[in-house]
Amino acid sequence: MYRKVLEALDKACVRLERIPAEGPDERDAERGGTFHLGTAGGLAFSGHLRGIETDALFGDISAAAAARDLGRVDRIRRRVAARLRSDAPTDEPGGGDGLDWAAGLLQMLAVLNEARQARAERDVSRHSLLMGFLVGLMHWEPGLRYERGSLRDAVIAAHARDRGPARRWVDAESIRERRDESADADERVLLLGWVGDRLAAGHRLSGPLFFHAEGETEREREEREARERAYFEREETSARRAQNFGRNVFGEDAQGVWLPASYAVNRALVLGSHPKP
Repeated sequence: MYRKVLEALDKACVRLERIPAEGPDERDAERGGTFHLGTAGGLAFSGHLRGIETDALFGDISAAAAARDLGRVDRIRRRVAARLRSDAPTDEPGGGDGLDWAAGLLQMLAVLNEARQARAERDVSRHSLLMGFLVGLMHWEPGLRYERGSLRDAVIAAHARDRGPARRWVDAESIRERRDESADADERVLLLGWVGDRLAAGHRLSGPLFFHAEGETEREREEREARERAYFEREETSARRAQNFGRNVFGEDAQGVWLPASYAVNRALVLGSHPKP
């Protein structure tokens, strides 16, 4: 995993160092560099790096992206490179609280929604940053494959400047017909919507089941309710951090967490059953 983070940071630095260029070259350099910086952030957020404080690394990458500080990005890159040289850690998953695929679905949905909003607002830089972040989060994607590849591959295709890769995905999965979209709809937008549908379906199926046993004691009820509250608080805090990647989380530009309808309904049902304080 260190190597993957370092590779993403290397690519980010190489491309961002090309700015200022002129015309399309500048736009491509910024777009590509920002995307790879986001990928490094997504890998750090997933929390599978041995021997390093991943929360701190994620925070540093996020702050560097928010400040658009290439010097800071390079310092982070050198720190990761030094760690890789020091004991040559493997790319095996580390222990601790790293996200696996199921645990990260809510975060992926929040990031995807933010990326789609940035695209709608024509914020090219933020859209690229979050698309890269989503690709980094999808590092632990399970073996489910579609005709054109994985969901991670679909996100990469949806970020391409050329509509061709996304068009091939849309045709292979009959996305336009299923969504009854017009012929001139941008395939990259359609493909992101399709990815969102797949993530949302996975989240609905992977969420925990909440129930209480008949005849539970007062202490058992209190402990169960505490676990339920802790679950929702943990999920929403994590999703908020992911969604606000590249922003000053404590500043005016920070956004409240976006939650899918199924999660919001489940949360209301579970927490609504708790007695009022």
